[in-house]
Amino acid sequence: MRKDNDNTHTKDFMFPALDNTFCVCVQVTELAPLRSLLECLKEPSMLPNLSVPTLCDFAIQICDGMHYLESKRLIHRDLAARNILVFSRSKVKISDFGLSRALGVGRDYYQSNFNVNLKLPIAW
Repeated sequence: MRKDNDNTHTKDFMFPALDNTFCVCVQVTELAPLRSLLECLKEPSMLPNLSVPTLCDFAIQICDGMHYLESKRLIHRDLAARNILVFSRSKVKISDFGLSRALGVGRDYYQSNFNVNLKLPIAW
């Protein structure tokens, strides 16, 4: 069964399990032909296409995407240039929702379960 959502960039697919006790929800997005924004910024041949007005337009699109997530009460938690996909010279989309979390009912903020013994990855 396919259920369309109100975001034109992703589609929700629900598949009943074999015993019909639960469903698996998967979000699918198309492949970005120009790769991630980080890769585009590192590619010398792409730099002439990434003018300041273009990057400002990308920033507006990213803000619109984050506003959409906020309206759905989701926290992305990993917004970075590597997770912005470039679909054309004028269109970007937010990706990689692996660390995202939903806000609880009646909660207006997200609080992590950080403690001093928590092992975090360190970038070298």
